[in-house]
Amino acid sequence: MSDWIDGYDSAYLKLKSYVYFGETDQGVFFEAGANSFVLRGAGLYPIVSKILQHMDNGQSIEQIKAHLPDKLKGLFSTLLRSLHDKNMLHALPGPDSDYVPGQHSLASELKLFAEDQLGSAAASEALGRWQHSRIMLVGQGMALKSCFKALLDSGIRTVDLFWDESVPSRVGRDEVESLIEPTQRAGFQVEIYSRDPTQQDVQAADAVLLVSDHCRTPLFKALQAQAGQQHKPCIVASVFSGRAMCLPEINSDSVGFAEAAYWAALRPEQADLSPAALSILGCIAAQRMLFCALKIDNQAWRHSVSLVSPYLDISTHPLVPVIGAGQMPPELPALSYPDQFQLPDDRELAEYEIYKIQLQPWFDPQLGCLELGNDDAIEQMPLFQFPVRICLPDRETQHVLGWGVNLAESGLMALSHALEVLLQASGYPDQPLVVAFDATQWERQAGARALAVNPEFSQSAPWTWLNPDSLTDAKSQMLLRLLRYRHQGEVKIQLIGLSKMDAYVAQISLGGQWIASASGSSYLEAVQEALGRSCSHFQIQKTGQPGYWKNRLPALEVSAGKKVESLEALLGNDAALPELAIEYVRVNPCGFPPGVYGGYARLKMGGVL
Repeated sequence: MSDWIDGYDSAYLKLKSYVYFGETDQGVFFEAGANSFVLRGAGLYPIVSKILQHMDNGQSIEQIKAHLPDKLKGLFSTLLRSLHDKNMLHALPGPDSDYVPGQHSLASELKLFAEDQLGSAAASEALGRWQHSRIMLVGQGMALKSCFKALLDSGIRTVDLFWDESVPSRVGRDEVESLIEPTQRAGFQVEIYSRDPTQQDVQAADAVLLVSDHCRTPLFKALQAQAGQQHKPCIVASVFSGRAMCLPEINSDSVGFAEAAYWAALRPEQADLSPAALSILGCIAAQRMLFCALKIDNQAWRHSVSLVSPYLDISTHPLVPVIGAGQMPPELPALSYPDQFQLPDDRELAEYEIYKIQLQPWFDPQLGCLELGNDDAIEQMPLFQFPVRICLPDRETQHVLGWGVNLAESGLMALSHALEVLLQASGYPDQPLVVAFDATQWERQAGARALAVNPEFSQSAPWTWLNPDSLTDAKSQMLLRLLRYRHQGEVKIQLIGLSKMDAYVAQISLGGQWIASASGSSYLEAVQEALGRSCSHFQIQKTGQPGYWKNRLPALEVSAGKKVESLEALLGNDAALPELAIEYVRVNPCGFPPGVYGGYARLKMGGVL
């Protein structure tokens, strides 16, 4: 028997009440919140269930071991060790103690919870610190009433309550005052004011709670800012555009009030919130502040909000920064969010899957701004077409598209185009923005695109007509076959390039009409992209954006005197823009995850930007 089990011979252990276990094909599955494991082995469930039943009945580890056959003692050791490692066991007093099962209070439940999370010594210190805190509570309505009640139940001794009388309330001040008498205790002090709090009130408080059925935006923004300046924890729970939302602790490096108001306005909720829903919101606010004081899950939920639906569902959603000029600095550190997916262990994720998961906060169905398109008018053969819809509160809905020979390729392209739109909306509307998922690729593409949209490029760069049949690589040949299937006439490819500067533009003409243009850091990259866009052009003709690819990079007008006779002549040409230097500018005002490279290349001609 292991040393770990021997050390617990006299212990009385019990499975925590919130631990779920059940039978699976692989053995017995245990789950408690974010913790889970599988005790592997066929036919173990009846044995494990019986052992846990004996523990629930009050038998000690020693008593249970004494009745187990030798062949099951190893299993028992493994079970206890696994449950212990996952923090799924309670240590209970022995039968000789004064402990009586079933005797409990709200205070004892809170104590057990804190000990479960922090350990006995740390829990005692943290709860003492919490109960001696001075809380400033501002707001009105059912949300404030339930929050106040929860604070009193948690043992808080000092509360400054500022009752908002500026809007009608379902709850009267007298109902809130009636909660005080039953909770009177030594050192207990509650003051209720019918005025707005001042900066001095914020200074006197240890923590600030802004909880209300109606959001007083100017007041709450001012108080939140004052709390942040004084490094006081601040929790806001109120109704934003019809949505009951509890925000994370607001401090200098978190998202909060402005983001909640901005994104809630994207999809305003019309259904009325019941008193029950608002009461739940107030309880969540008190819980968040308690977690903040006890330092439980602070980092995991720093950028997430809790929503309470009209149907009393509680859900957690990521809150991303505001998308708007002047709202954010050029570089915002990547934000962290709780994992929403259980990733597969048996295969490596494709690059598209990795970034789609990392960008999931922006695809959140409640507070996100990106949506996967589902347009039946788009033909999905022969190339994959991946539409993404961009919805921002103060702008018209935009659509971007990615094409590819497989779903991953088209999806990755669509993601990069969608993020470019978000960067443009963040204060860079006139820059040739490029987003890529590799630093070297981003730099090459940004330089090529900056040159392609500069008028000097089309007037100074040599160009030629490229013979389509001279393209011998497999991808170009495949794209040509697909294009010729849709267009029976001549396919003309115009290639413009400055080989010394790794900048090329390929333009496709069908029947004398320009169909698509594309830039690239190599001639083959530009040609393949232009061919793919031309194929995609035919697959989106029934949508509302038949000219999507034409508009993405309008056709360039070249100088007739710059024509050369062959690809070899163009690649060997040493033409370049005079006194040109390129400065690469990385921007990330949206807090995109690591591995997403966004920005633009700025051209300096003659030393002048």
